[in-house]
Amino acid sequence: MGQFSGWWLSEEDGRVGSPFISPDQWDARLRKAGFDGCDSVTLDNEQPYTYNANIIAKPTSSPLASRKVTLLTGAEVHPFVTEVEGVLRTQGAGVDQIRWGQELPLDHDVISFLDIEGRPLLQKISEHDLNEFLVMVDSLQQANVLWLTPPAQLRCTDPQAAQVLGLARTIRSELAMKFATLELEDTSSGAAAAVAGVLKQLQASANEVNDLDPDMEYVWANNVLNIGRFHWSSVEDDLKQTAGAPETKALDIGTPGLLQTLHWSNQPIGQPAPDEVNLKMSVVGLNFKDVMIAMGIINGTDTLKKGTSPLGLEGTGYVTELGSQITHLKVGDRVMTIGCESVGLGTIIQRHGSLCVKIPDALSDEEAATMPVVYVTVLMFLVEKWKLERGESILIHSAAGGRYSSLYSSFKLANDTQVLAFVQYTLQSG
Repeated sequence: MGQFSGWWLSEEDGRVGSPFISPDQWDARLRKAGFDGCDSVTLDNEQPYTYNANIIAKPTSSPLASRKVTLLTGAEVHPFVTEVEGVLRTQGAGVDQIRWGQELPLDHDVISFLDIEGRPLLQKISEHDLNEFLVMVDSLQQANVLWLTPPAQLRCTDPQAAQVLGLARTIRSELAMKFATLELEDTSSGAAAAVAGVLKQLQASANEVNDLDPDMEYVWANNVLNIGRFHWSSVEDDLKQTAGAPETKALDIGTPGLLQTLHWSNQPIGQPAPDEVNLKMSVVGLNFKDVMIAMGIINGTDTLKKGTSPLGLEGTGYVTELGSQITHLKVGDRVMTIGCESVGLGTIIQRHGSLCVKIPDALSDEEAATMPVVYVTVLMFLVEKWKLERGESILIHSAAGGRYSSLYSSFKLANDTQVLAFVQYTLQSG
């Protein structure tokens, strides 16, 4: 733009060589123009290579005319009313007290003490009180109303106190009325100053032009004035802070055949018997039998002796407790387990010690959790039932199935056994 005559229109006020002025000069000139100067200055580069500056300035705010304040009380005046009145008068505000049901001045801001002097006004509100409330709202459209109430969002002791929060939000939304709420955990030292501070903030926001809605909900707790803000928080971490001692859970079936009724239920696990171990499960294998039980095709509870959930025939876990007769394991061992007499798909389960075997380091938890059923099936059928001997051959059928692919893998490990086929079978429970 330096080629145009308008570029040099500023020469008369002392600028030489360029129409630019420094942020310091902008600050002085903005103050002369009725601004508070430069609130924020961000340069595009370090000196002396700066060409542009982003400057934020706001108009000078003139002192607010002190509005009179009406303290709305019930039949019995709470001692806290006197404390708040003293703080307001110290700040130069004119203060009046008016009992509930009397006519309120239209040019006064209002602080209500009704909810902290007894039960909340909206709790079992009478027709007379409701009409009085509606008249108050209708007559104070241009005033600031600050409604004091017991805590409802932080350290709530009476949920009834939350009713006014919903009503206040509706009033603000539908009537654009300055109806704010302040929840008070107590009325000890500092609370009165907090009430006066909130009212002052409401009065200041009434004269500001701002695209953002002013804060209308405050909480006095832990001797600090709190306002609501969205922030990222881990639900899991928050729940841990208030959660009790962890309980043993197991996946249970509400109605066999309806998968949407699967749910986690409490499955208390006591001390193990002399020949039992308690396991904290890390991985549980899902078998076709589990699917059939969940679908209601087979019962699954006919062999169940401990717990209510028949799901989980095999899995991987870590020993947490040992029975007095268990010698082949110790607490902390990583083991694979199999069984259908106790809950298997749970956070902590209980199994007979003979059904738990330590896992080689070469196997992961996931790999070990899927091995017991298929390998035991192979051993039971081929060794115990069929009496398979070295040199004999078998025929494999449906080898692509979950169990049969594992069966094929197990045979490949036996170099002296010729694998040809295996007739599909049904293995009964146990």
